[in-house]
Amino acid sequence: MLSIDGKAYGTTNLSVSGSMIEGYKGSLAAGSLFSVYGIGQSAKNLSKVDIRARVNRADPKTKQLELTFMELDTGAYDILQNAMAKQSK
Repeated sequence: MLSIDGKAYGTTNLSVSGSMIEGYKGSLAAGSLFSVYGIGQSAKNLSKVDIRARVNRADPKTKQLELTFMELDTGAYDILQNAMAKQSK
């Protein structure tokens, strides 16, 4: 899960380089720059982070956003590294 503008969204393909957000309902479009302020396993258990990101692709029909993470704080990097390690097991 990622938190954008105070709303939590499910993710797929989460890595240190980016992610795909599912069920996005907002105004971000391709090329938009924004910040992710929370990341975690569930909406109730988000860790505070500061991730600068860019929307690569926005599909209003499927409500998906493809993101590239441009800048990660140390906490975000550690969380994403741990999540990737669990996925590879």
